[in-house]
Amino acid sequence: MTRRLLLALALVVGTWGFSPAVPQAVACPMCKAGLDSDDARPRAYMVSILFMLSVPICLFSGLGYGLWRLSRQESERLQAAGQDV
Repeated sequence: MTRRLLLALALVVGTWGFSPAVPQAVACPMCKAGLDSDDARPRAYMVSILFMLSVPICLFSGLGYGLWRLSRQESERLQAAGQDV
C-alpha cells in the first residue's frame, strides 16, 4: 500500500518537474560573463564556489568516517572482552 503511494507520488512530482509550467533556468550574469570572455577572474570565481561547496562534504565525510571507525573499534573491543569471560 505505502509502496504504491510512494510510487504514485514520485510519478506526480516527476511529471510536474518536467511540465511546461516550470520556468527555464537561466545562469547568473557572472557565470555567463565567465563563459563569454577570456578573463580569468569570472572563472576563478566559479572555481572558488566549487571549493566552498566541497568543504562541507569533506568535513561531514571525515567526521562520519571517524565515527564509523570508532564504532567498529568499540565493537571489536566488546567482542574481545566477551570472549575472555
